[in-house]
Amino acid sequence: HRDLHLSLRRQRQMCIRDSYQKVHLCMLVLLMKYLKKRKNNEQKKLNINDKLSIIVEDLAKQKILASIHSNKRIKSASTIKVPILHAYMIQRFRSNIRESPWEKKLIEDMIRFSSNPRTNSVIHLLGGTNNIQSLLNQTKVYKQLRLVEYFPVDGRAYRNKISVADLNRLFVKIWYKLIFIKNLLSFLHYIRVVNF
Repeated sequence: HRDLHLSLRRQRQMCIRDSYQKVHLCMLVLLMKYLKKRKNNEQKKLNINDKLSIIVEDLAKQKILASIHSNKRIKSASTIKVPILHAYMIQRFRSNIRESPWEKKLIEDMIRFSSNPRTNSVIHLLGGTNNIQSLLNQTKVYKQLRLVEYFPVDGRAYRNKISVADLNRLFVKIWYKLIFIKNLLSFLHYIRVVNF
């Protein structure tokens, strides 16, 4: 998964040079190329039981272009860390958490370095899996999210699940809020320039 992330990040930068409408299609092509490359590599051969879940959305038109098993609940692996971060940010925004340097470090290690022990510390800080699940259910963003246990220390498979559609809804909300903030800042800058 780390190889896919790094490879796609580099290639995505090339895609962005084109129009935003082509980015999603480009990402799908890159993913398919990666899977084909992985399939041809004997050491990293795809398992017949591997399942693909994907959603491609045109953000400009707010339209789903392609969807494969997007609403299917799948094992979340480290992607569950994104909703955990979402819960943390909600609690921080509500002033239920006062962020200290230690908590900043926990979050950085959880997201940047994908640290499972740090993620468990964040889950504990937020009151456990049931509390996080309840908090995230209130957002109405997640429909298939099931956060039922901490990350296992022994590396065994665990029961936390999420869908690609859930992650897409969250990322789309973040995208539009960033666009809104960027436009607001540009507008405020314009007013400042005009008034001075």
